[in-house]
Order: sequence, then structure tokens, then C-alpha cells
Amino acid sequence: MIGRITAIVIKEFRQKARGLSTIGVLTFVLGVIALVSYLILLSGYAQIESGFQKASDVGRNLAVAVLITQLILTAVFGLSFNGSAITQERDRETIDLLNLTLLGNAEIIIGKMMSSMLYIILLLFAGLPFFALSYTFGGWELSEILAAIAVEFSLVILVSSYGLLISVTSKDTRVALGRTFAVLIFGAVGTLYFGIRLLSQSLSGIDAFHKIMGFISLLLNPGFALWSILFPDIQSHISSTSSALTTLSANLPFWVLAAIFQLLVSMLAISAAIRCYKMIRQGVR
Repeated sequence: MIGRITAIVIKEFRQKARGLSTIGVLTFVLGVIALVSYLILLSGYAQIESGFQKASDVGRNLAVAVLITQLILTAVFGLSFNGSAITQERDRETIDLLNLTLLGNAEIIIGKMMSSMLYIILLLFAGLPFFALSYTFGGWELSEILAAIAVEFSLVILVSSYGLLISVTSKDTRVALGRTFAVLIFGAVGTLYFGIRLLSQSLSGIDAFHKIMGFISLLLNPGFALWSILFPDIQSHISSTSSALTTLSANLPFWVLAAIFQLLVSMLAISAAIRCYKMIRQGVR
């Protein structure tokens, strides 16, 4: 099974890497991160000269800006690439040839997802020079950088599984991309709304529905995990929103709990995608 999955990953990754779109996407990602970094450094140097800010503060602000930019780009491209993984086979009319192979349903789904994940991880590694630049200014601990990178990797797995599930359940690429961006917008806005509402109100003043949705949003949205890494004092406030989080956070940082929860959700999405693809091969859909 591992050998067959590896063959799919290599084939799909080579196909993506050879296209001109790879150069365009990498150029766009590096351009956006470079622009954000330039603006942060430009404002930071002015404040350093005026004495209002230290070099370590500039380095930390630069790292935060790069992290947030990478989170947004990862979510967008991760959903887009995986959202068209299966529908492109339909558009190219190669889905029947794929179904005639000896590859199993799980092998096809996992292989498609891992190839897209490698492509997204390549985009994440493109931002490492900017992290190195921020680290030279100080204000960052190595453990914080590694924790932030772990949050980004958990986001890669989450959006890849979501995108693949959408791709399997969509008829063509247009529908799939429309659904992926709808999920991206409503998912980001919804989790931010419920999470911030839970954090801003006392537990006694919020109903059960908003409490549950807020609890799920805190774990599902990587922004809150990143927030707890950047501002350690916030972690105790986030953990106090739930007795379960309070107990678990006594042994594990909040970002670890969020990563575990996101991995569990990803596993459910992958299982659902495999089941739906099995229905496609059986001619049910």
C-alpha cells in the first residue's frame, strides 16, 4: 500500500512541479511575504531611530506578520489545490482510467492529498528566509518558532482533507472551487465570531449553543493556537473557557491540543472522502 501511495505522490507532485503555475504561485507567495516584511521593517526602523521600539520588537512583529500571511496563503492554496484534485480527473475524462487501476480507494485519496500537501509545504519552506531574518533581530525563542511551524503544518493537513472531501463530492472544478472558497470564508468568519464571543464573555452569560461552538472554534481555528504561542498570557484565558481545556492545558500547551483536535477532524474528513470515492467507483454517484 505504501509503495502505491508513494507512486501516486511522485506522479502528481512531478506533474504539479513541471507546470508554469508552480513558478507563478511561488513568485506570488514570495512577493506577498516580501511586501509584508518590507512594510514591517520600514515602519520598524523608523520607530527604532525615534527610540519608540527595540530591534527585538521589530523582529517579533516581522515574524508575526510572516506567520499570519503564511496561514492565510496556506488556507487559500491548500483548499484550492485539493479542491480540484478529483474534479480535474473528471474534467480531463481520466477518472474512468483511474478507477480501472488496481489502486484502492484509500490509496488514491491519500496519494492525492499527500502530493498536494508536499506542494503546500514547499510554499511554507519558501518563507524560511524571512523567519531567519526576524530571528536575527531577536525577540523570538526557537521553541516559539517551532511551535508556530507545527501549527502551520496542522493547518496544511486540515485544509488538505477538507479540500479533498469537497473535490470528491463535486461534479466539476468550478463547483469544487466555489465550495472551497465558501468553506474558507464562512469557516474563518464563523470560527472567529464564535471564538472571540466565547473569550469576550463570561461562561455564565452565554448559552449552551454558543459555548459549544466557541469551544470548537477555539480548537479548529489555527489563529487562536498561534495567538496562544505569541502571547503566552492569553493561554490561561483561553483555557479558562472550558473545564476540559483547563484540565488538559495543565499538561499540554493549548496549541498542542488544537493540533490534536485538527488532526482528528482531518481523519474524519479523509474517511468521508474515501467512502464517497468508493461510491463513485461503484457508480452510485
